[in-house]
Amino acid sequence: MPLLSASSKLCDVGDRELRGFTFFLSIDSVCGAPSLLPETTDGFLALVKDALHREPEQHVESLASKLVGLWGQVGDDCKTFEIRGLTTKDRSLVEAVDTYFPNKQKGELIWPQLHPLEVQEAMSRVGQIDLRRKASILIARHILEHSRDPLAFVRALKSLTDDNGLCVIEVPDSDKLISKGDFSQIWEEHTIYFTKTTLTRLLVYAGFEILYFESCMSEGETVLIAIVRPSNRTLDRTLDSLDIQASTYFIDSFYSKLNMVKLRLDHIQQSKQILLFGANHVAATFLDLVGDSSCKPTLVLDDDPIKSGKKIGLHRTEVCDPHQISKNSPKHLFIAIAKGRSPALYNRLRTEFPSSAGHRIEQLSTFLLNATNDAP
Repeated sequence: MPLLSASSKLCDVGDRELRGFTFFLSIDSVCGAPSLLPETTDGFLALVKDALHREPEQHVESLASKLVGLWGQVGDDCKTFEIRGLTTKDRSLVEAVDTYFPNKQKGELIWPQLHPLEVQEAMSRVGQIDLRRKASILIARHILEHSRDPLAFVRALKSLTDDNGLCVIEVPDSDKLISKGDFSQIWEEHTIYFTKTTLTRLLVYAGFEILYFESCMSEGETVLIAIVRPSNRTLDRTLDSLDIQASTYFIDSFYSKLNMVKLRLDHIQQSKQILLFGANHVAATFLDLVGDSSCKPTLVLDDDPIKSGKKIGLHRTEVCDPHQISKNSPKHLFIAIAKGRSPALYNRLRTEFPSSAGHRIEQLSTFLLNATNDAP
């Protein structure tokens, strides 16, 4: 099923038209999760390379404590002690774990300079990596969802982990996207969208034993965390219709749910001007999904002066300073930033766009869930 999306990269007013990429929704044949793959990757990395997303960090200290506790139970058989992280996204957890082992060698990052999309290629050459020793604790936060071959990626993680070691895997929890139509979770860099069931299935199939698994809220985002260790047991069976039921429904109902969103937007714009706050990847994807229709937000607001005056999305929606907007007429302002990330922002915008003047402030994710909750 084709789905047109653009990069979250901003462009200057005089730039040439942003290049669009055609994506296809399908179902991963190993774990049954929905996947979103571009028809071609030619030029894609260059387009998105400077649009890195800050991952939630609020839970890192508690995760480090849980990880160290499990290490004390199962990790004593490792002959050496090596903490490794794949990318810069793992630095905070590597450093948090380091504090529990002051007399051990400090943890290191394997690819501190690589973009998440480049790590997939690096992992395909994992046999050529000289780590001196396999990792006692290997950390891979928010990288698996960028993989174009999830099974090969997880098997590569296993090959980098000591037989008696632990591997930490963290990905976004896409349950609200798949079951309820929260399209704000779609990002063109994310190639696969996991739930607890599908991530568990992939890890076990690849030869990991799951020691700890949770879904937790961190800074307004829900993440899945698995702490696993290599195992000789694997899951080897063909997916049946029940295994892919949720993913099949998500794909089959995608456009009907998107039309429900457009109908709700059309109703809103009859009485209020629709604006979007936050010139980020969430806003860009939302604008591209809505398309060049009469109900799309007319402007994107952002406090960052670097972004002001630029364009975002395939249809080049203007980004401007919120203080330059006239508030004489009612506005419906969707915020493309999780409330948990910046509660102060929501409070400030409610002051600048008071409901007493007919304005309304709403988190984009909440709107999308409400707009699609009547789907059959």
